[in-house]
Amino acid sequence: MADIKSIMAEIQQPLWHNWYITSEIGSGASGVVYRIEAKRGNRTDVSALKVEPITLDDVIYPDKQRRKEYLEKKRLAAINETNIMYGLRKCPYIVGYEDEDIRQLKNTEGYVLLIRMEYLECLHTMAKQGKFNRSESNVLKLAHDI
Repeated sequence: MADIKSIMAEIQQPLWHNWYITSEIGSGASGVVYRIEAKRGNRTDVSALKVEPITLDDVIYPDKQRRKEYLEKKRLAAINETNIMYGLRKCPYIVGYEDEDIRQLKNTEGYVLLIRMEYLECLHTMAKQGKFNRSESNVLKLAHDI
C-alpha cells in the first residue's frame, strides 16, 4: 500500500461540506479508518471514514498504459464495493453506508477511496465507561441480535 501519511496529506478538509477528521480508529490491510465529525448548529454528528488507497502498490509496470489499466481495474472494483454497500445500507446487521468519494491523487499515481460509514463504539469500551446497559433484558437482546 502507498504511504498513507502522504496520501492523507493530499486529502483536503473539510470532507463532504463540513466533515473533519478527528482521530484514527484503526488500520488494516487495505486502508485506515478515522473518526470524523461535522458540527451542525448545537449538535455534532459523528461517522467513520474508511480511507482506501487505489495505487500501484508494489506492482511495477514499465509502460504507462499498463499502469493506467491496472489502476482503472482497481478503481472499478472500488466502485463495485461501494455499490454493494449502498445496496445493503438498510440491513440492520452490517455497518451502515452513508457516502463515498473517489479522488484522484496528485502526488501519487492513483486514487483514494473515501467511504463514510456509521460510527460504532466498541462494546468493551462502552462497558468500561459505564455506557452499556447491563440489565438482563438488554444483554439477552444483544445476544439475540448477534
